Amino acid sequence: GTYGKREKHKKEVSICRNWAFSNRCLSISGCFLFNCVKIWLCFNMKKATKNSLTYFFIAFFFITVEILVITKEISFFVFATYFAMSLFAYFFYWKDKSAAIKGNRRISENTLHLLSLFGGWPGALLAQQKFRHKTKKLSFLIVFWITVAVNLSGLILLIRMQ
Repeated sequence: GTYGKREKHKKEVSICRNWAFSNRCLSISGCFLFNCVKIWLCFNMKKATKNSLTYFFIAFFFITVEILVITKEISFFVFATYFAMSLFAYFFYWKDKSAAIKGNRRISENTLHLLSLFGGWPGALLAQQKFRHKTKKLSFLIVFWITVAVNLSGLILLIRMQ
């Protein structure tokens, strides 16, 4: 019944809080952003049943980048750039979806792809799932995943150059 659902939700919230705040981070600013991402993902996991792989992939990516920042393999600027570009991409996908619904002028696919290429692909991927936007057009998805691969290749190259 309702009581069981309420108790389950309280338990999920408790688990998320413990998970988000139990980690000891070496970089103070990185720790703050990292925990914000983890908390946000936790509280959105209720809708993640269908898209749990997407949420896992994004969380895994941000955790990996934060570990690279902590171990000084990359600068905090890289983490902050991915975070900011993801927010921009999410916003642009939301604006494009709103424009599509209202019949207003749309954001070009090239703009969405450029945002993904320059590090906004986690936010773009999340927005695609959240808004059910740009998930069926195969030509768009192929280019999107190419931008993700190119971006990750650039990150790997950056790590190896250090």
